[in-house]
Amino acid sequence: MKNLHQFTKGDPGRDHARSRDIKRGGRLSAEELVPGAVVTVSENKRVADRSLVDAVWEIIAVNEAHCVLKFDCGNPPLDPAFLTRVVPLQEHDFYQADDLAAALKGELPIARIVRIRER
Repeated sequence: MKNLHQFTKGDPGRDHARSRDIKRGGRLSAEELVPGAVVTVSENKRVADRSLVDAVWEIIAVNEAHCVLKFDCGNPPLDPAFLTRVVPLQEHDFYQADDLAAALKGELPIARIVRIRER
């Protein structure tokens, strides 16, 4: 079993937004922040803002300083105006969340039986 901090590099020709080869256990690099990627977001590094933390977001657009996030699943913002957010890249860390999104949407089993122990 691989350690969470180990990762594999994908083929450069593959779509990294949906690839299972994106690294696990660490924040995403600028090259991995592409439209279509599904991410979780850390709390704000400068002010006490955790408004993005308890949801999974899809990246809609990215430039050098900001990205546009659209709510995907999890706890939705109370105000529907915040279902799409413009987020400064320097103030947050972004983490790959394809598996989390699939589990929240019911597309993956939440638990898996590894081995049934005989008595």
